[in-house]
Amino acid sequence: MNWLTFFMRRFIFCFLGLIPAAMFFGCVERAENHIPDQVIETDMGSSPEGDMDGEVALGEGEGAGTMAGTWLLVHENSSCILRQEQVSIADYLIDITEEGNTLREARRICNLELSPVLGLEVTIPEATYASVSFIDRDRGFATSLDEGGGYTSSTEVALWGLDLEDPFAEELPRDVDDPRVVDADGDGNPGVTFIVGDNTCERWAVQRQLIHYQGLFTTPNRIDGASITLTETIALDGSAAICRSAPPILANDSLNDFIMVRVDGQGGAFDADANGDGEISCDEIQGLSVGLNPGREPDNANCR
Repeated sequence: MNWLTFFMRRFIFCFLGLIPAAMFFGCVERAENHIPDQVIETDMGSSPEGDMDGEVALGEGEGAGTMAGTWLLVHENSSCILRQEQVSIADYLIDITEEGNTLREARRICNLELSPVLGLEVTIPEATYASVSFIDRDRGFATSLDEGGGYTSSTEVALWGLDLEDPFAEELPRDVDDPRVVDADGDGNPGVTFIVGDNTCERWAVQRQLIHYQGLFTTPNRIDGASITLTETIALDGSAAICRSAPPILANDSLNDFIMVRVDGQGGAFDADANGDGEISCDEIQGLSVGLNPGREPDNANCR
């Protein structure tokens, strides 16, 4: 365990666990990394924005003197289900704008993978995580952009298959006919859909999620830290009996961590804008996160 992991796990609060949505669920098997050894060959000429000839490593570079821009966040979360550890890894793109000393953060989920539990794997379709609605509640900030500086995120408030008047305090619906339940992924079923087993059945669920990230700059273009997460999930219905309910999900946040790297080419960072349109898409960062976090084997001893 390196010094940063040691520090973060003792000094950042830990509470409930991530994206274990309404799911039954071995190792998180990441998609193959098409970026060997976190290094990208670029043909772009040198510029003040940080595009360079040769090799640019994720998280490297002199820094842009601002957090404004686009960052890739890779979040590994541990939770306990039926005394089995489930490890999930979520890849986000975060577009940051500065407002005085604070940060406005707009999030997109680009990929989400879960390890199986008791031999059952849950797949989250792209349409499901792409439909998540993020509520802009508060602001994050950084104390310094140099190595050792602190970063705290805005609160990630995510609604899955829900339209709530009060996204924070309102009790979640349990009836498929409740008007607050929306077919967010557009597949004709209530809420959002999770696929259990090898297409064994579908679970239709709603979820509310609160996540907070806190870490330290290890380089001006990279932050390492830990997360705290609160997730409420309701299984509304399913295509078979096994999918119509969800086992309790217990937080295991002492094992959560995240890595956040700039990917817009500013300040010597890697530039993921392959088509040069000035925006970073989920397709353009596919595979990058594997070099940052390849996934790990769950250890059920973490849940006893």
